[in-house]
Amino acid sequence: MLEFFASESFMPHGHCFLWDPRILWLHVVSDLGIAFAYFAIPLALIYFVERRQDFPFKWLLVLFSSFILLCGATHLLGVWVLWNPDYALEGVVKALTAIVSIATFFVTVKLVPQALELVGPRELAKVNADLQRNIEECAKAQGELEQAYAAIEEKVKERTARLKESREEVGRLNEDLERRVAERTADLESFSYSVSHDLRTPLRAIEGFSRIVMEEYPDKLDDEGKRLLKIVRENVSRMGNLIDDILAFSRAGRRDLSMAPVDMDSLATAVLEELKPLMGARDVRVDLGGLPPAQGDSSMLHQVLTNLIENAVKFTKNKDRAIIDISGRTGDNENVYCIRDNGAGFDMRYSDRLFGVFQRLHGADEFEGAGIGLAIIKRIVSRHRGRVWAEGKPDEGATFYFALPARKEDEGHA
Repeated sequence: MLEFFASESFMPHGHCFLWDPRILWLHVVSDLGIAFAYFAIPLALIYFVERRQDFPFKWLLVLFSSFILLCGATHLLGVWVLWNPDYALEGVVKALTAIVSIATFFVTVKLVPQALELVGPRELAKVNADLQRNIEECAKAQGELEQAYAAIEEKVKERTARLKESREEVGRLNEDLERRVAERTADLESFSYSVSHDLRTPLRAIEGFSRIVMEEYPDKLDDEGKRLLKIVRENVSRMGNLIDDILAFSRAGRRDLSMAPVDMDSLATAVLEELKPLMGARDVRVDLGGLPPAQGDSSMLHQVLTNLIENAVKFTKNKDRAIIDISGRTGDNENVYCIRDNGAGFDMRYSDRLFGVFQRLHGADEFEGAGIGLAIIKRIVSRHRGRVWAEGKPDEGATFYFALPARKEDEGHA
């Protein structure tokens, strides 16, 4: 490498000028003047960048300054080699100048379209004029707006006073309405409870006498008579179940809540153990995921899980293999619990009927029940300040959700 830069075998460039002072100093003065100009230009660019921090093409200026400085260096070396034949050094500097020059060219070509999009002085003047005009119009509009605001504020004060009086009146009416609703609800539930109890006596009589006839007078009844008595007893049993459901629905609204932390995992496990006889020898796969804890009445939430899981077992009875998935998740303000099955499902067009009393989306000959179980679930969940909803498709299964307010210590728990 050092041999490459050796210059002993070369003659200074001044020999080419025959050391003629006129030619020699002409080149010296010219190269020094060009070098001075080249070294001065980057100073002007640095001053420009310092004053215009928002200039978008700073990298172009860096490349351009490097290119100019290298050009100035080539001219200084042009003076140097007049007396010192370091042509290898001069060639290296020229090569660096060429590389930086080419890079500057490509960067410049790439930035030309962006530079063309910059706003020119005429356009800036037009924009400034439009802006000044907009400022004047805004000032005028602001004055008009302040006048309108003052008028509106006066009207708002008047309306606020009237609204306050109306709110007080509405509050009194709401209190009176709530009192009447509470009284009517209590009366209605008491009436339902009493009627349900009173209906048991004639039902027991009908069931008892029909059983006596079947047991003590079988030889006096033909097959048709026996069939009719059997229908009577079946309807008595169905009526009894309906009365039980009505009483359960009434108790769900009358009973006081005993709020406490509830381990929903343990509760679901207990419910599944209780419902094993209902599954019998069927092929039923139950997947129980982690359920977040709840704050509520343990026995009532037990009823909710029982009704939902029992429904899932009931509505999958026509499947070769029933699949029931029980899961839960913790949200920002509530815990959501989900019971999914692959059973009969339902049409979402009628989903608003699901949680009504005596509302059924399947015939009694398909699946037993009186249509009160989901109404009981809704009443219990509502009393816990929660919500309940369902999704489903016919013959593809159904998913029932209920959400309960999250306990404070559960917030942020995933």
